[in-house]
Amino acid sequence: MVSKKETEGVFVWELGNGQWNSFDDFAIEHEFETIGHRTMLLNGRRLDKLDLILLAIRDITELRHHEARQSALLGELQHRVKNILGKVRSMARHTRRGHHSLDEFIEAFDGRLDGLARTQDLVLTAPSGTIQLRDIVVAELTAGGAELGLHFTVEGPAVALSPRDAQAMGMTIHELTTNAAKHGALKTEKGRIEISWRVDQTEGGQQLKFGWREHGVKVEDVAPARGFGTEVIERNLAYLLGGSARLAFTPGGADYRLEFPLPSVNTGKSDGSAP
Repeated sequence: MVSKKETEGVFVWELGNGQWNSFDDFAIEHEFETIGHRTMLLNGRRLDKLDLILLAIRDITELRHHEARQSALLGELQHRVKNILGKVRSMARHTRRGHHSLDEFIEAFDGRLDGLARTQDLVLTAPSGTIQLRDIVVAELTAGGAELGLHFTVEGPAVALSPRDAQAMGMTIHELTTNAAKHGALKTEKGRIEISWRVDQTEGGQQLKFGWREHGVKVEDVAPARGFGTEVIERNLAYLLGGSARLAFTPGGADYRLEFPLPSVNTGKSDGSAP
């Protein structure tokens, strides 16, 4: 709060009424010719009875960058938490509608929460920020008691999904697994599930074509009641991913087909995993 005339040509500790006798953490940004844009933190003290000032200058450019990244990560985390809470609320409401007893509701709701948590674990441990489709499929089926190579097979190229798409895909695989355990291929020792996908190149980019086919079990009712699970599998996922989905129940179990566009980061190269 001093004028230009009062400021130029005087010592910093002479400004105003002497309140600048010392100053702490005064940040200055400057464009240097050799090292570029930097942020410097200044701390000053007047040496007693001398017209001299002790000035400490600290380069805090990287610290400020780190703080900015932390702030961005916190914002992203808050956004994800809000989305997850929204999913949990939606799951609770839809699960309640499909079950008449509290015990049935708790069993179904706990299973869906577990599926949500498993995908979140994959998201948190993914160093690249993307999650492999194969990891989602194997994690959900293994959690459902199925053994890779014995109860199900997986075949397809490496496909990296964003956290948002991975969450939607994880919920879908969970619902398919739950249905197979109750009514389909995982209900009997002879049942098998063939899971495969491929990536096609189209004019608009890459298109993932995902398939889930059950064998070895005789399903008496090929038109079971359609509830929240089938809504997730057929409608919600296709809407979220901008694609299309079809679920059919045959005498041998569920037959599910899903197609949706992939981001350009996916190359369609094999991940080297055995089916």
